[in-house]
Parts: sequence; C-alpha cells; structure tokens
Amino acid sequence: MKILLLGSSGLLEKELKKILKKKNEITNNGLRLRKKDLTSKENIQEMLSKKNYDLVINSVAITNLDYCEKNKKLSRQVNVGIVKDIFSIKKKFNLKFRFIQFSTDQVYNSSKGKLGKENFKKILLNEYTKQKVDAENICKSNNALIFRTNFFAYKKRSLFKWIIDSAYGKEKFLLFDDIYFNPLRINTICNIINNIILNKKLNYQGIYNLGSRNVLSKSQFGLEIIKKLKISNSHHTITSSKKYFKAKRPSNMSMNVNKFIKKFQINLPKLENEIKDEVNKNVKDKN
Repeated sequence: MKILLLGSSGLLEKELKKILKKKNEITNNGLRLRKKDLTSKENIQEMLSKKNYDLVINSVAITNLDYCEKNKKLSRQVNVGIVKDIFSIKKKFNLKFRFIQFSTDQVYNSSKGKLGKENFKKILLNEYTKQKVDAENICKSNNALIFRTNFFAYKKRSLFKWIIDSAYGKEKFLLFDDIYFNPLRINTICNIINNIILNKKLNYQGIYNLGSRNVLSKSQFGLEIIKKLKISNSHHTITSSKKYFKAKRPSNMSMNVNKFIKKFQINLPKLENEIKDEVNKNVKDKN
C-alpha cells in the first residue's frame, strides 16, 4: 500500500514507519523534523497530490497540556486545522484514501473502578482534549477510523523512561496514586495497525478504545517497572497529583476495550505483561 504517515518525528510514528515500511511504500512528514509545514493547507494539498495514497495515518499533535492552554490558536491549528484541511482537500479532489486518526484517553474521567466506553459523555477538562474531540468529530463525519489510546516506550520524553531514570537516580521523585490509565507499548500499537492493514480491515470506521485489558494507577505502573528491574533503592514517594499540575486533567482515563476486541478480533494484553515485555526487550541490556 501507499501510505502517508503524518507526525513521523514522534515516538509512535517512528516505530510505525519501521514496521509498516517492510511491506508498504511509506511517505512521512513529522511535526518537528518536518519536510513540509503541515499548518499550511497548500503544503498538505501538495503532499496529497503527489501520490495516489491508499491510507493516511495522522498522529500529528501538540500534546503538552499547559502549552495548549497558553497557545490555544497555534495548538488548535495543529490538532484540529490539519485534520480539517486534509478532508477538505480529499473532498475537493475526490481522493479515495482511508484515514486513521490517533486520539486521546483524556476524554474519560469516570468514577474509580469504572471503565470509559466510546459512547460515554466526553469530559472536556482542558484545551487539548477539546481540540482532540473536535478533530474526532471531523474524522467521524468523514467515515475515518479513530483510536483513542495512550502508549509508552523506553524512549526519550516518555513517562516510562523518566520513571526508570528517576528510579536509578539519587534524587527523590513522585509517583501519583490518583491517576488511572491502561496504555499499551508503542510496539504493540504499531503491530496492531499492521495487522489491521494486512487483514484488510481499513474499511471499519468510528471510534475505538485501544489500550491494555486492565488498569493501573500511575504509581502502580511505576512500582511495576521498578519491581521488574529489581531496583531496591529507588527514592520515590507515592502521593496525590492534585497540587502539581496547572492545566486541569482527568484522574481516571481507563478505557473499556471490549468494542475493539470484538470488532477487530485482536486480543489485547494485560498492562503488567506490557511492562514486562518493554523491560525485557528494550531496557535490561541498557542499564
């Protein structure tokens, strides 16, 4: 397939490119390491007109919540405007590509122990989430495939690596016991996308939660990493997150993934197994 991968300078996108290029023709354009400025509609039109793409995968986003609050216009231009322009051009030139959009688990903030379903009322606590929901609505009205997700990897700028670096360090650091989520390894998500492409399930449309089968608090997540690495002298403190963030954010982002499993017939792993796999495959030989 001819695939246009937008956002290829991010953690998820780099792994996607590595996996998908084995059997597909990939064109990529990142937000930071970009070939074209994607906030320009003319540039997007030029990219889309170069090849007759079968699939466009969009994971371009400004994800820093505090930045989005302070820079609403610019962040909206990236998080919503790019999606809007893509479908405007698609319609204008009658382009036939399928479209995958990566969205966020921050639309959920259920009571403790309850898992967010795709049809739940969306919780819009911050500008970033508002923008991602607006992008979702554009995608949904254009029959796109939307994955609400959260991911981790042993990579720079990631929570997973920060926890490991902090646990091996000598400084005190905090693990929050009041934020819940069920992310997947980046590698797992990329293999799932590859599976969907190979099994010709790109005609599916709508919103699907894509995460692990069970939920951990961020402190449990951190402690599981520390346990797997057998770090005995970690200087962590378990505490509440309430006073540490400027932008409002949900405390329970955990997702019900049954709709995805049933529709795509793909089993999803437990979060503890995902942590174990990431530690065994990418961490132990580097520490």
